[in-house]
Amino acid sequence: MNRFLTLLALTMVGLPAVATEYHVDHAASGPGDGLSWGTAWPTIAQATDHALQPGDRVLIAPGTYGEPLYIDTPGEPVVPVTAGVSVTGRHVYFPDGTDLSGIDLVQHPGEYYVYVYRSRLSNNGVFPVTGVYPAQSAVQIDARAFRDEQGEPGSLLALSATVGRPVVFRCAADDTTQRVVLDL
Repeated sequence: MNRFLTLLALTMVGLPAVATEYHVDHAASGPGDGLSWGTAWPTIAQATDHALQPGDRVLIAPGTYGEPLYIDTPGEPVVPVTAGVSVTGRHVYFPDGTDLSGIDLVQHPGEYYVYVYRSRLSNNGVFPVTGVYPAQSAVQIDARAFRDEQGEPGSLLALSATVGRPVVFRCAADDTTQRVVLDL
């Protein structure tokens, strides 16, 4: 049975490369080291078996991959799951005193993401962090306007968020009609 794998498809145009970018292409002929399209890994499993680090990106060429897939590289949590956040415009506000000092956009631009969930207003999702405002306990996200929403401190049903520096797997094609298909 064919299953479509929706990968985190974020375009990082213009950001300096500070993490390692790996390549997977089902048409690759050799084992390769994954560091370029010419030495791409032929399977996604080879990428997941590699010692990936937070911030690394794995670009996967469009095509059909018939393999079991277990992605168990969590990346790095930076801000723990926090209830009682709010969103306004392009900003996620954490409760006062939330430690945002682990977010270093100078050393690691384009590598941090905010995960927003438990929203009743469709603010759920994963978004690249483009700015940090420690004095306001806030992060700015890329090109997405939230619907204003106030969280409730201590409520597990209220808006929550976390910040992480994950390993990103994404389709290498900029054309969103091209897909990576897992034939499991």
